[in-house]
Amino acid sequence: MSRLDKFVDSVTPMVKHALEEYSDPTTPKYIRRATKYRFKHGFYYQLIQYLPQYHLVSRSALSLSRDLGFEDLCWNMQWDDQPKYDPSGKRNTFHIEHVFTGEMFFHALKNMNESGGLSRETLSQFIRDNYRTAWILKEEDRLLAKSKRGVTLDDALNHYKEVGIELLQREWDLPEF
Repeated sequence: MSRLDKFVDSVTPMVKHALEEYSDPTTPKYIRRATKYRFKHGFYYQLIQYLPQYHLVSRSALSLSRDLGFEDLCWNMQWDDQPKYDPSGKRNTFHIEHVFTGEMFFHALKNMNESGGLSRETLSQFIRDNYRTAWILKEEDRLLAKSKRGVTLDDALNHYKEVGIELLQREWDLPEF
């Protein structure tokens, strides 16, 4: 069993509970807000720790990464390493962005749960099929809708094109995750 599968195994009950609480019309607004926070921070934002980092990279970010001498590293940069490669030493130039946003993940899984289709297995496959990150410039990030980029990964990828961000993909010999 992979690290991702072990993580999914441990969080599936929490994810299902958060989605059920959110979907219940009798749930008070403050609880609904808390369940969405728990979903995003206890699950979605943790996924980056359990998945190999194989970013899509914008043409502009790749060009600047090349100029700064770390073109090969930008494709699988870890979040914690990003400031070392930013010219400011902070996070002012580059950005690792979730392509299929947390809000999109939340609503897709909420719909799956409401239809009775959410299980450990379907959650694990959904993550593998939809979780993507992109290495982009901060100025490109400002062009993107922050949460709602459609309902599918293809919708999200098309949103990047619509705002003029060309994402490049590198071929990887990927291990099973």
